Amino acid sequence: MISKLAAPLAVLFSGLIFAGPVRAHAHLKFASPPEGATVNSSTPTSPVTLTFTEGLEPAYSTIAVTDETGQPVPTESAIIGPEDATTLSAVPTRPLSPGVYNVNWHVLSKDGHSTSGSYRFTVTP
Repeated sequence: MISKLAAPLAVLFSGLIFAGPVRAHAHLKFASPPEGATVNSSTPTSPVTLTFTEGLEPAYSTIAVTDETGQPVPTESAIIGPEDATTLSAVPTRPLSPGVYNVNWHVLSKDGHSTSGSYRFTVTP
């Protein structure tokens, strides 16, 4: 009985030994403003900043902000943080008026995997 199990077990263990490292996708780790947050409109315009679990490819990573009607909010071009490649930011070109805003992002991590997502936050008077 042991000899019948030896070959399959040997194949299984050799696969585990020679397997390369598992690479993960870039997942959203932190957002500012955070998902579901309420921000006061008297606060100066601040960037929408997203921090991910993996380094990002700048040419293929974007942030788009839309208002509650789906109209795009003008922002400066999204940039990768100067300290490390895990942070992506975009600054609205004008103060946000009261309402609900959607943040839509699409990123390509350094390991070649793309991920995307969205969340909402609210601006109050």
